[in-house]
Amino acid sequence: MSERVAHAVLARVEDGALSHKAGTRGGIMVNGDGAQGKTETACEALACFQEEWLALNNYANPDAMPGTRDLVAPVAYVRCPVKATPISTCQRILDFYGEDYKGMRLEDLVRTVKTAVVEHATKELVVDDITRLKLHREADHDVLDLIREMMSMPVTLILVGVGIPTSGLLREGRRDPKRGSGSTGRSRTAASAPTTTPPAGTNAASRSSTSTRSGTPGLRRWRPGWFISVVWKASCGC
Repeated sequence: MSERVAHAVLARVEDGALSHKAGTRGGIMVNGDGAQGKTETACEALACFQEEWLALNNYANPDAMPGTRDLVAPVAYVRCPVKATPISTCQRILDFYGEDYKGMRLEDLVRTVKTAVVEHATKELVVDDITRLKLHREADHDVLDLIREMMSMPVTLILVGVGIPTSGLLREGRRDPKRGSGSTGRSRTAASAPTTTPPAGTNAASRSSTSTRSGTPGLRRWRPGWFISVVWKASCGC
């Protein structure tokens, strides 16, 4: 199973890195139980991509301006802060790059994050423990809005977490009509949509992808195709 997950991650990040089209790049969510090696597998795949990408560009930033510092970091990895806010999330990203953010307002932090991503020629941004966003607080929704804004950057977003389909992230915190649960962070009208049942005989990955992309009401605002989900099951013996 780890090989399948690594292959899915590597295929998506290579597709995004080599894409020169305008618009949002497709991302990937790695979902599963705790202590199953999700982060390790994703990071190993990204380490292979980084080594190949650096070798392809002679271990230099191909977009660096002559006479300036040659900064290059093809892959950035951060963990979602506990009780995250847009400010603390931006600070985590800037900590990875070693940028100084003392005294910055949120607008300055967002602008500095975008600048750092471009200057370091970052192609992939990994946000681990994404399900720390329970979406029961206003700040959690603000972080979700920040992640949407990051989609406009020339990077592929990789979100790793436990129980992503049931966390409310795909519904943007809306009430789940099946489970009867939802967040209270913002006042939202519960949406409804027909649930698509996958045909019998499909594998676990296909069932997860089908249910999260077409059977989840709130996913329309994420635009299906931006993310694909990868299931990580302990029963696979991985």
